[in-house]
Amino acid sequence: MYKSNFETYLYTDNKEGSGKASSYLKGLEWLQAMLRIEVFGLEDAQNLWSID
Repeated sequence: MYKSNFETYLYTDNKEGSGKASSYLKGLEWLQAMLRIEVFGLEDAQNLWSID
């Protein structure tokens, strides 16, 4: 739910063709993958889309 809400928010304000929204989402996916490998004390952030 949080992911789809954030996607909607990003794409609503995104300038068409800029690639910003998709880049932000891709960056968050990479961050989540990196945190699964090394948590750096952020155990509660391993699933970014479940953070309130």
